[in-house]
Amino acid sequence: MFAPGLRIPADAIVLSKATTPEADAYSGFQRTGLADLAVRAVNVAEDDGARAVADMLAAGARETTLDQLERRVP
Repeated sequence: MFAPGLRIPADAIVLSKATTPEADAYSGFQRTGLADLAVRAVNVAEDDGARAVADMLAAGARETTLDQLERRVP
């Protein structure tokens, strides 16, 4: 469901995160095999992705994998 009053263009494509109504998903790629393909750096300049990861880790982000997240979900 979308919030009341949210204006969505008629030609918008809406993707659901979950693959079944019985199972909630935290990612549109969870349990699809697409996670490794979905998150990649554009690398406009060489090593943009590596620098972005280093910046996020320095700011307190923690690296994890989809498998690690799935083990935490009951």
